[in-house]
Amino acid sequence: MNMSLAPIESDEQRLEEIRQAERSISCLIQAQHVNTNQGKLINQAKDWGWQVVKTGGRHPIKAIRPGYSPVVICGHGRSQTLKRGTALGILQALAEPIRAELNRAAQTILEQITQQKLTHQEARIATLEAELMHFQAEAETGLALAAEVEARNGMLNRQMTKLLHERLELDVTKQKLMAIIQERQQIEAKFALFIADFEQLEMIFDRVALFAEALPETYQRQLLQILHPIKPVA
Repeated sequence: MNMSLAPIESDEQRLEEIRQAERSISCLIQAQHVNTNQGKLINQAKDWGWQVVKTGGRHPIKAIRPGYSPVVICGHGRSQTLKRGTALGILQALAEPIRAELNRAAQTILEQITQQKLTHQEARIATLEAELMHFQAEAETGLALAAEVEARNGMLNRQMTKLLHERLELDVTKQKLMAIIQERQQIEAKFALFIADFEQLEMIFDRVALFAEALPETYQRQLLQILHPIKPVA
């Protein structure tokens, strides 16, 4: 059970008890006015808090109570049965104070219940407003976070695009370097062949020169003149 509603339920229970007391009084009046006498009315008046006094005059017995008009209890002798209308009027007059007291108590309880419900509603409204403010704050935080994430994603996308572009440039540069290295290797291979051919040719010329030394001087000069234009220079 919600403890904040417990006082309301307790007041509603007391209000129902008051309503039950009012119904009991009505039932008692309906039951007694049919066949009643002065003695029964006197006893009922005392039960409901009236003071019964005897006075002189035409109506010697009256019920008195501060704040209310005296109620004449008719009858010639305590056991004489009264008319229904007369008995009903006397009983209703005697019940007026207790009914008024019950009505005041019921009104007070109704006001308390109303105030408690208003207080409960105000507290509930305050709670809902606090929850709404909390939800709005969370929503604003979520929107700010979403905007931050979106900005971060945009920056990462731009960085990724830049890195991909740089990667393509690096791939192109790498291909160019590989082509240069391959070309250099080919040149170096050709140069190595050229050096080998040059050394072979120089070796041949050296042998021819040795051979020329064994020839007569005239033939030496002729042979050297023939070989001079094509002899490699070291």
